[in-house]
Amino acid sequence: MTGGTFNARRAQLRAIAAFLQWLDDNDMNMNAVDQPAIDRYVSANRVRQQIGPFVTWAVKERIAQNVTVTRVQKRSADPHLTDSELATTAERVFALNSLPLPTRLVTLFSLIFAQPVEASIALTRDQIDDSPGRMSIAFAKTPIHLPDRLAELVREQLRKLDSRPVYHPNEVGWLFPGTMPNQHVTASGVERIAAQHGFSLRRFRSSRLQHFAQSVPASVIADVVGIATNTAYRRSVDAGGVWRAYPDLREVKQHQRLTRPCPAT
Repeated sequence: MTGGTFNARRAQLRAIAAFLQWLDDNDMNMNAVDQPAIDRYVSANRVRQQIGPFVTWAVKERIAQNVTVTRVQKRSADPHLTDSELATTAERVFALNSLPLPTRLVTLFSLIFAQPVEASIALTRDQIDDSPGRMSIAFAKTPIHLPDRLAELVREQLRKLDSRPVYHPNEVGWLFPGTMPNQHVTASGVERIAAQHGFSLRRFRSSRLQHFAQSVPASVIADVVGIATNTAYRRSVDAGGVWRAYPDLREVKQHQRLTRPCPAT
């Protein structure tokens, strides 16, 4: 076993142990836990890959009887969408009023800013700055300005939140609160609704991240998109990015590169 494999296995075991401890702290066990609870934990801790095999095993062994594992037929990975295809899809989503607003926004965040579903659903109002002139949102360390059309949809979501009944608490300030008090929507729920409209959020995110890796410094991707710098660097190398050896850059003009794929107002 190589050192890298050993470290990966150790990290996975630690993630599983932390998950089991969380169940115990919340008076649950694998027999009683349900899908919404797992979704909330995965969304808050972003450990889908680490605990996914363990949960699948528990379902197979009939230990976790309240959890459903979706089985996907193995096939070759879908090719990345082109920048033009992503922009066309974004236009469709902007115009698709039948798509629930939270799902529209999460879809657009994946199309335009390469945001993973788990990160988008866990956004809070504190991460949004609607200063006069332009709205910005902090997906990660560095806030990024939102194009006008997208900012208006975020404002619409904020207005909906302000009009929610007071008996439906949202003390955390989630941008996308769920049906459970003080909890946000689940990744599985958002992905299911998006899939019903023919949208694959993970493919959108992977495609946009691939385009970023070809033209934006890894350090900027890490600061703005919210992935580890090493991960951004590897994506840049794999994509043949011209910036892969470029020094850290965090100037506004570099951040503006990330807003360019979105259709204009």
